[in-house]
Amino acid sequence: MKTPAIHANQSHAPCSLSEQLSNPLARVEVHSGLEQVTPKWRELERIGTAPPYQRLAWFTTWVRTAGAERGEAPLIIAAYDDEDRVTLLLPLVVRSRLGLKVAFFPGGKHANFNMPLLRPGLSLCDAQVEWLLSEVSRLQPDLDLLLLEAMPPAWESVNNPLIGSSARPHSASGSLLSSSAQGDFDASARRRKERWRDRQMLQHGAVTVHRATSITETSQALAAFAAQKAGWCKTRGIEDPFRAPGVLAFFNALAVEPTSGFELYCLTVGDTEAAVAGVLLGRTRASLMFVSYDAGSPVAAYSPGIRLIQEVIADTRQRGFAEFDFGLGEGGYKARFGAQLELSAVLIRPLTPRGRLGALLVEGKRLTKIVVKRQPWLAGLVHQLGSWKRAAPL
Repeated sequence: MKTPAIHANQSHAPCSLSEQLSNPLARVEVHSGLEQVTPKWRELERIGTAPPYQRLAWFTTWVRTAGAERGEAPLIIAAYDDEDRVTLLLPLVVRSRLGLKVAFFPGGKHANFNMPLLRPGLSLCDAQVEWLLSEVSRLQPDLDLLLLEAMPPAWESVNNPLIGSSARPHSASGSLLSSSAQGDFDASARRRKERWRDRQMLQHGAVTVHRATSITETSQALAAFAAQKAGWCKTRGIEDPFRAPGVLAFFNALAVEPTSGFELYCLTVGDTEAAVAGVLLGRTRASLMFVSYDAGSPVAAYSPGIRLIQEVIADTRQRGFAEFDFGLGEGGYKARFGAQLELSAVLIRPLTPRGRLGALLVEGKRLTKIVVKRQPWLAGLVHQLGSWKRAAPL
């Protein structure tokens, strides 16, 4: 699948006279704590636009678990209009990297889509975005670099105001499935194959799919997922991002937070959990965060992970979610479901002279990832080098 590009018509236009006269960014505040900003956050979460990865529940859960393990501190940017209403809220965390103080969205690779929370009707031009970023630099003079990754150009048909002429394509794209899409999985030949796989799995016990609804079930599902993911990564010689300090604690806490929208699905064959999937629910979209299967199970040959994803899509559609995305990253099975590539962008914005050097390093890394992904032989070489590095003695 080809990674889409950011087109010129997705950049900000110059400010019109009406935009100059009606200022949605009259002032800016930067907060290092949640007490003052929480009511405003809840207001925008209720009436505005944002992916579920920017919910207060996601932010606070990350900060006290994996974020704390990584030494990340909150940095929340709030903008107000000339009526003193909050119009934009940008929830970030700050961490020192190579001697630089860098701000970014919380969640790391686990946050598939990031953008500010926006008041309905907010539209910004280039000059207003530049003023916002300059105010952040003025209010936070020790901040060297803004690194805003995995930003969609729009969410719920509302444009992302931070994607302008300076935004660049992210090294990974998403895959989006609308409720009207019909992929190969609906073809009769493929359905016959799926029924054959179901019959094979049934020979090993009853096949059931359920959503975890209790603390015990969510804990069991996450434990099964962690074991399955660790085994999968080990056999391929790649690093397991879920074994990083605090990450499993984050998902365990998120699963029992009633406002997070995070849910777990399990496919069980007999009394064994053969596959596990995590989903994050927004207003109109369900986002697949992860999926795993037990590679040592006798049913592994019958694609239990794919079977579970089918059931998750069917269930979320029945519950009224118009869209389903597969998160960032490429995979042939996503296109077979009928999913279309979804653009993702990154904004690398230096705020100090030291930050300019950091921006060059980040940009170099971004371009390298894109080149490697476009050259299969390079991707294989990088994978092999990574395996040798992890296998080498200390």
